[in-house]
Amino acid sequence: MRLNNRISIVASGTDGIGLSKEADATVYLVNGKSECALVDAGFGNTTELICDEIQRDGYQLSDVKKIILTHGHADHAGGVLELAKRIGAKVYAMESTALAMENADMEFFSMNAAKKAGMFPDDFILKACEVYPLADGQQIKVGDLCLNAMVTEGHCAGHMSYWGDMDGVRYLFSGDAIFYHGKISVLATADSNIPMYMRTIKRLYQLKPDALLPGHGCFTLSGADKHIKKAMGYVKRLELPKNYNEDLY
Repeated sequence: MRLNNRISIVASGTDGIGLSKEADATVYLVNGKSECALVDAGFGNTTELICDEIQRDGYQLSDVKKIILTHGHADHAGGVLELAKRIGAKVYAMESTALAMENADMEFFSMNAAKKAGMFPDDFILKACEVYPLADGQQIKVGDLCLNAMVTEGHCAGHMSYWGDMDGVRYLFSGDAIFYHGKISVLATADSNIPMYMRTIKRLYQLKPDALLPGHGCFTLSGADKHIKKAMGYVKRLELPKNYNEDLY
């Protein structure tokens, strides 16, 4: 589903716009004209649906040269190996996530705990995948565009967001770092870290994006800074912003 000439949504589960199957986070396509990139890859049972959607939006699968992961949770990265092979793309992520993906380290991503909690099927297994590491501030070229990697841990370890200026608009692909209405996602896992989360919100507040494209829920193509400002208001009062997960149950 094209949002504009630069951005499409090619997967999104029931905790999004319902374009694909239930467990998928929202997967975005970024059009750099001479090549494209995907931000995240979905759960893994919708590879063909994603490929169909890419082509439905007017792109060839061979146009997609990169898959850039925000983090390694199964709804964002479970399908990355199959999807990367299917379209012939290289995969990128924050260094710690890249290492864990290459070792199929489910403990690093708290996936075994998530399975026990009923968040994912008992038979889900993370498949090892070659991933190129990204550092904070590193730039990723996508055709005529440049995405900037920003460490935004707090939701989990190894979380990165990506931002770029496209046709006069600053886009933020925030993964699970921040959501519409300034909500965040704190989990009861060992790597969900509140002090880190507060630093992340402060960093994002300085960014002043126009468009907010999160991994779940509503997105906006304008006025994104007011949503981050809302989260920052809580931080200034030494409070936690509202937790996105509370709306899911």
